[in-house]
Amino acid sequence: MSEAASTGEAISGAAWLEGLGERQKILARLCALKADDAQLLEALARIMECYGPLEKPWCFLAIEALLPPSVFWRAFHQNWQSFEQPPHGRYLWALGRRRLHWRVNYMAPDDAAAFAALPETLRLYRDEDSRSRVALSWRLCEAAAEESGPSIKAKAPKAKVAGLYATKAETQIVLFSCRHAAAL
Repeated sequence: MSEAASTGEAISGAAWLEGLGERQKILARLCALKADDAQLLEALARIMECYGPLEKPWCFLAIEALLPPSVFWRAFHQNWQSFEQPPHGRYLWALGRRRLHWRVNYMAPDDAAAFAALPETLRLYRDEDSRSRVALSWRLCEAAAEESGPSIKAKAPKAKVAGLYATKAETQIVLFSCRHAAAL
């Protein structure tokens, strides 16, 4: 049996239930085998399915260093909206480290199109939350931000946006750094 086939069996087997350490080993093995982006994204999707929304952002941080840049950015965009209370300070470091490899086409096609249509300077809104000193995640719609109370207003250049996630209800963006949002 080939090494790639045995890796495929490990992915579909019980190894996924043995904790993040085992999942990291499987992902590292796929990376060492030079698996293509699609295989790595599928493996990562299976890993992420094992965790709830509060655990997912930490899981992603635990394995992000294993990922090639293109897979990191695609996986980041695919998973960000499923993260509940991500540790923005830690993501600040991860995004900054990978910034040179960012490409708009790593976002979902609809999100990439929405990103292309953005003006060069954005007006941003965020729920007032005294617990979060590092704020990477913002909304583009003031009304959506104010639904949960007073909001913080800022502006940022489009070039400082790491991701855009549009839904029918709102458009959320993630900045590469909290320093890129200037108070209004």
